Amino acid sequence: MDAQLKMTTKSLRASRREKAGVDADILQASEMRSRDSAGFESDLIVERGPNVLFVKLTPPGGTPPKTPLADRIWLLMRQHFVNQLVLELEEIGKLDDALVTELVRLSEQIAEAGGAFRISGLSHRNRRALEYRHLNGQLPAYRTRAEALFGSWLPTQPR
Repeated sequence: MDAQLKMTTKSLRASRREKAGVDADILQASEMRSRDSAGFESDLIVERGPNVLFVKLTPPGGTPPKTPLADRIWLLMRQHFVNQLVLELEEIGKLDDALVTELVRLSEQIAEAGGAFRISGLSHRNRRALEYRHLNGQLPAYRTRAEALFGSWLPTQPR
């Protein structure tokens, strides 16, 4: 009887671990469309990492959200309890003044909360636009997500 009970307990624990692992994987690596408070589907694809939120900005499709971009991303950060953000802008053609204003506002909010804000995937032309506006220090831009997460230095050889 004890052997059967131990076996059932082991299999129950294993299935719980498997389920918890699957749930954690879904939570950590899922890509989702974000909805703003008005219920519109937004132009953000969100992935969560350990203490960091990766948000990919895509060109809006359909009705644009009424909530400003900085507010939507800030709300996402608060919902996920993170203080670091990597904003991926590979699919953005041109940084217009309205988008730059939102990025500066978001950067200031994150800095006031003691967090870190980085941009990845910016085209050469858009990097130059940030430099022209003297914002390359306030809005640090990196080529890839990995560089944005770990800094501009990455070891080229395994240790």
